[in-house]
Amino acid sequence: MENRKGIADQLKAQAYQSAALTPATPWLGNDAPPAPQAAARRESNGVALKLSAAAGKPVAQYAIWSRYGSEWRFAVAPASRPVLLLADDAAGGAAQAVVVSAVDRLGNERGTQTRWALADAAGAIVAEGSVAGMSATQMGSTAGRDAVRGIFAMLATQVLAAGQPVRVCAGLTGFDGVSTQAAQMLAEVLKITPSVISMRNDVEIAYLDSFAPGEGYLVYAGTGSIAAWIDTNGQFHRAGGRGGHAR
Repeated sequence: MENRKGIADQLKAQAYQSAALTPATPWLGNDAPPAPQAAARRESNGVALKLSAAAGKPVAQYAIWSRYGSEWRFAVAPASRPVLLLADDAAGGAAQAVVVSAVDRLGNERGTQTRWALADAAGAIVAEGSVAGMSATQMGSTAGRDAVRGIFAMLATQVLAAGQPVRVCAGLTGFDGVSTQAAQMLAEVLKITPSVISMRNDVEIAYLDSFAPGEGYLVYAGTGSIAAWIDTNGQFHRAGGRGGHAR
């Protein structure tokens, strides 16, 4: 990256402290793709930046750092959607610098991700995106909590660029149904109260997407395996969930 106006030095000192985004497999030939074509469109609340990869090395998503005053903000944007750069922001006005890096090519197995979607009052999806993966087990250590807090901050940057949520339903792997710490962290970065966040185990959400309560059993098998059932009273029952191979 050309070090114009010392931007690379600023990123190394500040923004690069965010979690790294490493592709699951190397770029073809171990060569990163050429710089994308950029098209900007003015919106009422900012500028929508659309990035188009060169032919031959299609890109799945871009890491985008944008500077507002002295503050760098980080987001991951799917290549198929524009990213909104805010025109006016309390942190320092319009975005003064934008740095883009391609982090994944189409067809990669991208590993565990935390995905989000923003829906309108009618239930239609109006925006979606992804950040790094995480689990409730990380909440047991200081380093783990810091990592979760950082991922939530990245997620909030993407979400709030699209709109302000009024209610949140979140599924977190390994969530015990009792702890409130993750919900409080998420509420803080989304600028909402914890009471409007429903934090659940991710398997519980997968069950409700597949069955009505009491209707069936959900079995998920991957690195580990878990069986889930929600009874007609809404009580979540589970078996398994530890790492291992299902048989």
